[in-house]
Amino acid sequence: MACAALLWTLIVLIAFLVYLDFLLQLFPWTRWIGLRLMDMLFDPIRTIGMDFLTAIPDLLFLAVLVVVVRFVLKALHLLFSGIAEGTVSLTAIRG
Repeated sequence: MACAALLWTLIVLIAFLVYLDFLLQLFPWTRWIGLRLMDMLFDPIRTIGMDFLTAIPDLLFLAVLVVVVRFVLKALHLLFSGIAEGTVSLTAIRG
């Protein structure tokens, strides 16, 4: 039901934008707005989409970095827990 309502809202919004574009182009004093209306509306969306696509490699690097850091922290936790319990001894440090 919510999907149908969202689809209906999108259809009405698109129809309104097309009608507004047509209506603004009818009059000479608003023709320039009508000619640029779609660009004014969709350029920011296009820019956000392209910036998101260019940021994907950086986001993937951050995801890999988070996984590696979590692994290192868990390994260090196991090491220091073993030292605290006495199951791991570091004889090379004591000399």
